[in-house]
Amino acid sequence: MSDVATGASVSDGALEPLGMAAFVRDLVSAADHYGDRDIEGLRAAIAEPIRRLLQRQDLLGLGLPRPGNNVDESWYLYYDGDVSAVLFKVPTDPPVQPHDHGL
Repeated sequence: MSDVATGASVSDGALEPLGMAAFVRDLVSAADHYGDRDIEGLRAAIAEPIRRLLQRQDLLGLGLPRPGNNVDESWYLYYDGDVSAVLFKVPTDPPVQPHDHGL
């Protein structure tokens, strides 16, 4: 069995949930490889890291609180000055209106 932080495979061949650094490395690698030239390839490449991150039993307990514009609960799961991964709870009532983040 592996440590969750490493994301290494376990003895039966199944993969453990990813740690945050490994998750971000996988996403950055996929973005570098596919960029905006192949959006479907990028989606396919990030699907597995996202699935493995969501397997973490402690995901909702990770992170540091951060101010959110349209949400009351928001956390930094990863931040290095260039890349950030955030987790937040989106309210269902009232619904958040579509908006542009300036990307």
